[in-house]
Amino acid sequence: FFFFKQKTAYEISACLVGSEMCIRDRFGVSDFIAVINPPQSCILAVSQTEKRLVPGLQDPNVPRVASVMTVTLSCDHRVVDGLVGSKWLQRFKHYIEHPISILV
Repeated sequence: FFFFKQKTAYEISACLVGSEMCIRDRFGVSDFIAVINPPQSCILAVSQTEKRLVPGLQDPNVPRVASVMTVTLSCDHRVVDGLVGSKWLQRFKHYIEHPISILV
């Protein structure tokens, strides 16, 4: 059995001072999950794009070839709630698919 000392809220917040978000890319790899290292609060794992068959835009029964990129967000849940992380990923996806919307 392993026993861990329970940290107080002050000790947890003290070790997260200066936390940041990091982006890791592994081009040549289809997908991966990045590990959070202190003092990071989030890390975004970005893989290479690859061609895949997806349903068509006008007719879903007619497949088309699209460039697909896998992105994984790992969050330290002491800093970032899972709901906030998923909303951030939704916005990220929107900006990647519609880059002109960043300017609007």
